[in-house]
Amino acid sequence: MNDNPKSVLDVIGWCKDLENRLSKFEKTGFMITDVGEFERDEEEEFIDGEGDRSITEHITFEEKLDTIPTIFTSLSGINSIAKHNTGIEVTAENVTKIGCDIVMNTWGLSRIPYVKVSWISLTKNLK
Repeated sequence: MNDNPKSVLDVIGWCKDLENRLSKFEKTGFMITDVGEFERDEEEEFIDGEGDRSITEHITFEEKLDTIPTIFTSLSGINSIAKHNTGIEVTAENVTKIGCDIVMNTWGLSRIPYVKVSWISLTKNLK
């Protein structure tokens, strides 16, 4: 589904598709333990400079987990200055039972005045 549904039926279809995907995911033995997103806007590290640059966002989970989770990161929004190539990498580092760091890296002449990152923490379902 695109970001601009045309009807309630589009939204219902999207929800059913999401429900199907999540049920397949749960069958693999993992469960979603936390989700979130954040935005970074007008960060000097990403707009100015050349070469390798990074910014870090610390995430604290809603609850302390029983095991160290796997973190899935996703770039869910970006604005870049078009006269330069856009290079960005989003990873999770320093993952513990209580949180992690989401690190966004860019390089070369990339200029990125806005970035939105989504993340999901997953743990093995110990049924």
